[in-house]
Amino acid sequence: MKLNKNKEKEILKTYSIWLSAYLNADVAIYGSYLDKGYHFRGSTNNEEFLDKQKTTDFFKLTGEQFAGITDLLKM
Repeated sequence: MKLNKNKEKEILKTYSIWLSAYLNADVAIYGSYLDKGYHFRGSTNNEEFLDKQKTTDFFKLTGEQFAGITDLLKM
């Protein structure tokens, strides 16, 4: 599927907003972009959450561990 420039720009804007929310522990924005059926699997055995609410709850508890210490650079 080939994207036109407007659709590509819209997708990248949406992704940028979500990623910024994730990297800055903005739980409300982060969660608002997830579908009810979102499934998250983290890096440890006990980090598997089968829906949006459990994923968002986990993010509330852990997001501050990395918020503000990660930055993205364009290459």
